[in-house]
Amino acid sequence: MSISEAISQFAGVIDATRAKLTDVAGRVESLEQDRRLIEQAKPHTDDIVAAFQRALKNHAQAFEQKLSGYLSSTFVSADDAANVASSKAVDLLRLMDRKSSFDETLGRTVNGQKVAPEIDISALAYFLRGRIEEEIPALVKRLCPAAARGMKASDRRQKLAEIDAQLETLRAEREALQAELGAARMIVNR
Repeated sequence: MSISEAISQFAGVIDATRAKLTDVAGRVESLEQDRRLIEQAKPHTDDIVAAFQRALKNHAQAFEQKLSGYLSSTFVSADDAANVASSKAVDLLRLMDRKSSFDETLGRTVNGQKVAPEIDISALAYFLRGRIEEEIPALVKRLCPAAARGMKASDRRQKLAEIDAQLETLRAEREALQAELGAARMIVNR
């Protein structure tokens, strides 16, 4: 084999490696774009409903913690009987300290008028949870019809895992090709 043939063969190998590298880089770029599109895909109705249900559960747990603290501080003391017998009404939506009167808790003013403390949203969510859970699926379906065509979280996870596996393989191939080209450059530069 002559030197010109060897150089020609070597150049052919380098060109083929560059072509492979270009192909692999294009496939990586395409998969990364697919991955971004999957990440940005609209959520499915089921996932939106599940998010609302998780929020309701969190509100219910928060209310139970508040109520537990209120019951312990108000009714588990030396004057339990007096607290229970007190004529003050228990306000489950505000859970005020029973030792203070309702008028003492009116600290906020609007237009110069004292107003009642805000209602505890977690209490409302606790007491209305069943009703809200019944209504949420129909509301989401009616008010966000596009979500029916959205991507379910389980499908999203599966597709992303598949793409990530392909990307891992292609990135390893790309690194190997880049190493081959680097080695070829070193030979040429001798």
